[in-house]
Amino acid sequence: MRMHTRTHEESIDRPKRFWIEVVEIDDDRGRKFRRRHRFLPSLHVGITTVEPGPKLQARWKRKMNKKPGTWIGLRPDLMDEIEFDDRSAAESHKKAMVATLSAMGYTVNGDHTVYSVYVIELDHSHLPDCTGYFYVGQTAKSPVERVIEHRDGKRTGNRRLYSKEAHLHFKKWRPDLGLSTKHYSREAALQAESHWRLFLEQRGYRVVGGQEKYEQLSDSTDENPSSGPYLT
Repeated sequence: MRMHTRTHEESIDRPKRFWIEVVEIDDDRGRKFRRRHRFLPSLHVGITTVEPGPKLQARWKRKMNKKPGTWIGLRPDLMDEIEFDDRSAAESHKKAMVATLSAMGYTVNGDHTVYSVYVIELDHSHLPDCTGYFYVGQTAKSPVERVIEHRDGKRTGNRRLYSKEAHLHFKKWRPDLGLSTKHYSREAALQAESHWRLFLEQRGYRVVGGQEKYEQLSDSTDENPSSGPYLT
């Protein structure tokens, strides 16, 4: 009886430990649930107090048996098994892992956000010797919705949702000049946006937008997008 009490006390005194678990969701190859990338499955990333290995595998096996068709199983290949004794530190690491996996194209914890680069043709009648005038932007919305916001000068309260230049000189959306590639993080979209501005400028066009990474990229004239329309 004393042995039982001692063991119980030891289990109470032992600090709780945390790990990050990554579990693949049974999304029926994209037909049941929407995927961000058609070849990359949906994932659940969470915090567990069960140490990765046989115990965690057994736990998820029980869960899968209770709810068949919900989970595929643990993804140890996507887990780093770092141990934390503080939940807030585990939460920070989980957030970083979610961001990393999302940037790779996985659908993580139900987030379906994708980014795209779009181009608006602007009226250049007021610009002498200008062969073309464009606005380049990136968005997590649909390009159609974002273009309409520029065209109509949309606001949310006092916040302006449009570029002054794109609104004032709006001519038409140019989906043929946009990039068909989808991006899975805002950072990647900002890089692509600025690359595309440089691509157009190097072909003699005047371009606004695509500015957040523009200064960093403008020194490298050979870092152009590898896909997209070529202008003549």
